[in-house]
Amino acid sequence: MRLFVGLFLSILTAVASTAMAQTRLPTPSTEQIFEQFDEDGDGVIDEIEFRVNIIRVMGLLDTNRNGVVDRDEVALTDERFAQADRNGDGKIDGVELIETPFLGFQAFDLNGDGQVTLDEFLQAVEQLRN
Repeated sequence: MRLFVGLFLSILTAVASTAMAQTRLPTPSTEQIFEQFDEDGDGVIDEIEFRVNIIRVMGLLDTNRNGVVDRDEVALTDERFAQADRNGDGKIDGVELIETPFLGFQAFDLNGDGQVTLDEFLQAVEQLRN
């Protein structure tokens, strides 16, 4: 699990870093990643914003550019990979990725109101780290 958490946080950082690259800012903080995910700047991340950014994460993970995340492209335990690979074909596609329980919107929307606040995002990231 810790390997995945590190990978996930690295990918979140990469998503934000890619978008911020032209400004040459240092590695973004969790707060800056939240701001990047909050595409409309309204102070919350809705499910569409979250899913769009998770698909960006998939694009970064898919190093061989075959449209799916293969087993050798992620540092997941076999158990976690199997949880994400819902159809058991040995690959994680976009739908599987956004529906992965430990990475899905619901894991970040802690109060279930359909929005992720900065506080929820910080709490969810902290839970992933532990």
